Amino acid sequence: MKKIVAVTAILMVVVACSPQSPAVEPKDTASVEELNPADYTRDQGASAELDRETGEITLPLEQYFMDKNELSAANSAAVLSMARCMQKAGYPAFWVPTNSEDRDRSETQRYGRWVMRYAEQYGYADVPDPLGQQVREYEVAWATQYSEDINNEEYDTAEDRCGSNGEDLEIIAYTPESQAPPEVLEMRDLSYLLMKNTPEAQEAENQWRQCVEAEGFVVEEIDNEFAIANVSYIDADEESIRAAIADVHCKDETNLIKRLSDIEASFQAPVAAKYEAELVAMRASVEESLAAIDDYMKAHAADIATLTQHSQKPALTGP
Repeated sequence: MKKIVAVTAILMVVVACSPQSPAVEPKDTASVEELNPADYTRDQGASAELDRETGEITLPLEQYFMDKNELSAANSAAVLSMARCMQKAGYPAFWVPTNSEDRDRSETQRYGRWVMRYAEQYGYADVPDPLGQQVREYEVAWATQYSEDINNEEYDTAEDRCGSNGEDLEIIAYTPESQAPPEVLEMRDLSYLLMKNTPEAQEAENQWRQCVEAEGFVVEEIDNEFAIANVSYIDADEESIRAAIADVHCKDETNLIKRLSDIEASFQAPVAAKYEAELVAMRASVEESLAAIDDYMKAHAADIATLTQHSQKPALTGP
């Protein structure tokens, strides 16, 4: 199969770790019905950190893990490592920056759209990603230009070899977060589902629902929780914008986001306190890893300059 939009090993994480996506999304590790909040310790005084300007939501456990910009920086280094390896093997390669501290794409949609300026501009549609679009367009143009060179078994073999590039692996592929205590990782997954099953969350949701219905809309029940039904979630058309504005207005009126995030925080906080020493040590390792990544990028600034130019088609000599 031709790789016209391929080179996925080189740009393997550009889209997957776009800043639009929350650092942690709720996972279906268990159904709401299977979880009893009474079985879990809670800290009723715990609270989440909300940035109402950017829409970022930080729960107690999240402060110890890489945020979206940090993940993106790590991914940029991984992409650079792959590109350098492929270039050394004599194959076409390029690198473009994939990390950008874009405050307009930081909204954590854990409970749906909740920043009014985004609702007014985009409805339920994604906030535009100019850098991501530029990367995708460049990738398509590059893969088309080098189609003959990259659509063969030799290139695939070189990709596989570079994917386990020992030279850079210890620097760019070290993931201290994978060493987090199992209970911490479990609670990151479960706190959303536990929250959904509490009487406080159900009351908050019902108040928001009643507000939405009073505005003349119907709440989406299946595909998009905490959104209004029967409008586009892709196009920022008039109906989507009107519905999203009403939705966010009702979330503000009922203080829904703060109430739900604080409930989640109440489940996460005891686990964060229990493993504070381990989490502090893990975060220190994360900081060390990020510093090493920064040093790696600076050390290979010349390679970055070369890989971003592509003024001439390199000779194909094989690995």
